Amino acid sequence: VFWDLGSQERTTRYVRGLVEVRAAGEHAALVTRTAEQEAAQGDQAPRCTVQLCNAIGAPVDTRQVPVAPRHVAMTATHVVVADQRAVYVWQYRAAAPAAAAAAKGGA
Repeated sequence: VFWDLGSQERTTRYVRGLVEVRAAGEHAALVTRTAEQEAAQGDQAPRCTVQLCNAIGAPVDTRQVPVAPRHVAMTATHVVVADQRAVYVWQYRAAAPAAAAAAKGGA
């Protein structure tokens, strides 16, 4: 359930194969693994899907990730998915100019 605190509006979404949910700011990352992904895997690396949603649950972007989702984290600009051997980092939003300047040591 996505809940807009300002308008008190709730949006319910059914997500097949949901493994993890993480949120930061106005976005949420939904990590899924479907039976088709596991069956088609064979000798390939494990795969999952990371779907970025906005505050009301509408999909904004999607990535197929070549990592089995063992650990998932999210910040206001990145989604990180990791397993025992690999880390996948997705920068879904550029840092704000003030934050970027502060990171570089500027004002």
